[in-house]
Amino acid sequence: MLLTTVLSGQALAYSQLVVFGDSLSDNGNLFALTQAVTGTGQPGAPYVDGRFSNGPVAVETMASQLSLPLVDYAYGGAQTGLGNYGSAKLNGTGVQGQVGMFADTLGGASADANALYVVWAGPNDFFAGANMLSSSTSTTASTNLLNDINSLYQLGARQFFVPLMPNLGLTPASTAAEATTPGYKDAASQRTAEYNQLLTTGLASFSGSLAGVQIQSFDTVSFMATQAALMAGQGYNTTDACFNSTAKTVCANPDTYLFWDGVHPTAAAHALLGEAFAAAVPEPATVWSFMLGLGLLAVARRRA
Repeated sequence: MLLTTVLSGQALAYSQLVVFGDSLSDNGNLFALTQAVTGTGQPGAPYVDGRFSNGPVAVETMASQLSLPLVDYAYGGAQTGLGNYGSAKLNGTGVQGQVGMFADTLGGASADANALYVVWAGPNDFFAGANMLSSSTSTTASTNLLNDINSLYQLGARQFFVPLMPNLGLTPASTAAEATTPGYKDAASQRTAEYNQLLTTGLASFSGSLAGVQIQSFDTVSFMATQAALMAGQGYNTTDACFNSTAKTVCANPDTYLFWDGVHPTAAAHALLGEAFAAAVPEPATVWSFMLGLGLLAVARRRA
């Protein structure tokens, strides 16, 4: 009887992939919004299909690898709160605002507990003003994102995938900023480490305090460092942007570049990242085997 209860309590597979984030996950939301408001969608060519890259972004590959429908709330420029780095006119498209949009779609009902919720953001909080040079930004941004995740939990979300922020000190934009602001690259790497540590600590706290929550983080910094080393060893360009936004030129073969522009990966790099995301997601069977184990342990204790 216990076995039946455990196995029938929830579906044995994720139902959908629901994403909240910034331009690293935006599959056309900002383009559609700016197209509707101004008549000109951003980002335009040579960016492809409203992505901040030359093709699909990581969460699209992730959804495909997991054979899950994708529901994407991410907006380019989104910060962890309500704001958007791109313009004050886009206030409300930050991750906190995206969670609000999601809540509106529920109409008071509970969120799908079988969905896998991806929450990935942070960089745009640091790009604003001199925020990269202040450690307080790490505290504010990580607190915001943890609040966003908690808000989703309160709505009924239970299964989360949270990639850490990539190393902002290794981007072409960071290298360019170093020329005018000595120490910028080191500061960017330090902010990345601070933010990721605070986020990791908060996620661990959630795992121990929020009933029924399942949280899987992903070490984006280590993964990208490994991939960059492998790509460099094969003769790929891992330091320059394929698209030069100043000269308006595009490299001959984007697939041999890690970066599409100053801060965004190429579609090829996004594909590698998306495949890694999918591979890092626990198989639902693993989760349920764990639950079954707890149930059998309870039975054993009752018999003892």
